[in-house]
Amino acid sequence: MGAALSADVDAPTEPRYFESIETAPSTRGGVPWGSRLLIARGAEVETPLLHAKSDPSKITIVFGTVDRDVTHQGCMRSRWLVVLLALFTTAAFAAGEGRQVAITIDDLPRGGDGGPYDLTGVRPMTTKLLRPFREQHIPVIGFVNAGRTKLDPQGLQEILNLWLDAGAELGNHSYSHADINNVSLDVYTADIVRGEAAIRQALAPRAKTLEFYRHPYLHTGATQEIKKGLQGFLDQRGYRVAPITLDNSDYAFAVAYLQSELRARVRREYVPYMESVVEFFEQRSVEVFGREIPQVLLIHANEMNADLMPELLAMFRGRGYRFVTLSAALADPAYGAPEEYAGHAGSSWLHRWSKTKGMAPKNELDPAKWVMDAFAAGRRAGALPPSSP
Repeated sequence: MGAALSADVDAPTEPRYFESIETAPSTRGGVPWGSRLLIARGAEVETPLLHAKSDPSKITIVFGTVDRDVTHQGCMRSRWLVVLLALFTTAAFAAGEGRQVAITIDDLPRGGDGGPYDLTGVRPMTTKLLRPFREQHIPVIGFVNAGRTKLDPQGLQEILNLWLDAGAELGNHSYSHADINNVSLDVYTADIVRGEAAIRQALAPRAKTLEFYRHPYLHTGATQEIKKGLQGFLDQRGYRVAPITLDNSDYAFAVAYLQSELRARVRREYVPYMESVVEFFEQRSVEVFGREIPQVLLIHANEMNADLMPELLAMFRGRGYRFVTLSAALADPAYGAPEEYAGHAGSSWLHRWSKTKGMAPKNELDPAKWVMDAFAAGRRAGALPPSSP
């Protein structure tokens, strides 16, 4: 896919394509990930260099000049005409040139939405939640709290096998959803180990191994000493940390969803809220890395996500995403960037990377007040997941 240069421009015999280029200070923003630059020697034009648009139904072609010398991968220092070919069509994404997202689901067997936690409640919810992943062969990984359930060991294995039968991976989310901000490192690491047995029991017959760990509350250590101690423990146990970039408050909507007077409103407003979060982090990744990166979504195992998963997946497809495994997303070099945040907050790794780089903070929008009020009311009424001894 491409476009012809104007008649007064001499294109090079062998055009060079790059993911990004540093533009002149007068330009507005950088080049979004997914664009390619055709650098061609030629006449100056007065049209300012603009940010390529991300409308997935169009190809945006923007002409302009870079107001200084450019050297990139062997190009001679010279004045160049920059032609931005924004490859944002649905066809381009289908060809693998577009956005990617890994879907990760926490708090198996069921998060704290206040719904039934016994097998007769968890089994149908899980089956419905996993149906689109199984039928459409969409990668997904579930993070397990083996001790945060009313299920007996046999019932827990039944649920975990539903996940594996759907093609999902399983990771450890600690036994009891322990908070490292509130317990000692020794207590916290013991909780990680305690959570392993049930997961390994489900994985072993399928010759699968336990690879990923997800921090409860996304808390990784309030001090550098604790953070480093925990990471050292995870390294010794052979874990890979499962970071997230698309942080959100789906758990609050999920509690509101089970309040009958709010159910219809949640159905109307949940997916648009999630799209606003996705849009924010798309832009934030450009600010932090100069391009969009493969995203990692965090949501929770609950009735709302079981009911609305088709709409949520459609939203991602509408934005040009294809679904990838967590390992595939983490293969992007961005996930190897330094992350030095230590503190009490739990947040997206995009916030952590930006803080490490010394960037000014910028946060996604919170849910509407009615959502957080409903969440608080639900928690007062007991919408909390159970704990096993």
